[in-house]
Amino acid sequence: KGRFANRQVQETFAWDMHQWPLPSGETVQVYVEVYDNDTISGPKKGVSQTLTLKVHSREQEHQNLEKLQEEVAAAVLDLLADHLDLAEQLRTWQEQADAGKPTPSHEALPQARDQQRAAMERAEQVTRQIEQALERVQHDPFSTYETYADMQALQRNMTHLQNTLMPQLQQSLQALRPQSHSPAQLQQPKQQLESVVQELERLSSLAEH
Repeated sequence: KGRFANRQVQETFAWDMHQWPLPSGETVQVYVEVYDNDTISGPKKGVSQTLTLKVHSREQEHQNLEKLQEEVAAAVLDLLADHLDLAEQLRTWQEQADAGKPTPSHEALPQARDQQRAAMERAEQVTRQIEQALERVQHDPFSTYETYADMQALQRNMTHLQNTLMPQLQQSLQALRPQSHSPAQLQQPKQQLESVVQELERLSSLAEH
């Protein structure tokens, strides 16, 4: 069977990027057209599948990294604001307990627990974002070692917050009894909340760099 009888032919073509250079970030579509050698009814054309290629852009990737870092910083600030609100709620409960009033209410305590549970879920998302940013920083030629070191510290502190401090706070909230006349039951969640707030303040400072 001769080569002209083959109905399928596979070839390799080299694209000399020095001869036809493309700017960074440029998108190009590539396809192949072939014609047969039908001399009776005329050549038939076949067209390959179109491939879309995007030229690597380090500048664009750096901008995406900066955007991700801004999202992390904003998320940490949101978490800090949520826990400052919870601190205000605990201060109110403490004042009520010191005045001999039963606290927290049956409505307020489950709400505080739900809000803390939601905050823990958001902290998990922030941890994943930090991991993504740390991976990108290592391959970003525009980032300095200082940025990399800050991201490492941010990851360590966020992991400690997510795996230790926030679960401890959630457990202490779960242990609270509604409509209690004992101010002492609020001491442990207040102390653990203070630790969470202090850690979030450190994280916020690191995330802004």
